[in-house]
Amino acid sequence: MGRQKLLAGCLALLCTALTFGQSQPWLGVHVLMASGDKTNQLIDVVDDLAAVGINTIVTEINYGFEYQSHPELRAENPSSAEQIRKLVATCRAHHVRLIPQFQCLGISPGPSTPIRCW
Repeated sequence: MGRQKLLAGCLALLCTALTFGQSQPWLGVHVLMASGDKTNQLIDVVDDLAAVGINTIVTEINYGFEYQSHPELRAENPSSAEQIRKLVATCRAHHVRLIPQFQCLGISPGPSTPIRCW
């Protein structure tokens, strides 16, 4: 996926601007970051997103990270800690809030097998 397509996709997911007692409203996007490749693509477009007024990115990382303590949670081609550090630094440089998200259903896959995520 090219840079323009990723940017267009992010803008298509544009969230409603919310004000939480801030001088500037939160204007953000929610993106799925399921692999190291997607992380690199996001790093490449942070400056473009910031240029159009995006100041918050919710990154749904899920199993797309190289978890050290639980390697069984890793998906194929996960993002490395170094990639995440670079993304954080890029967001900070452009004054963009980075909010990681891990989907965790607090309910069971079936009525006979309860699973809790906490």
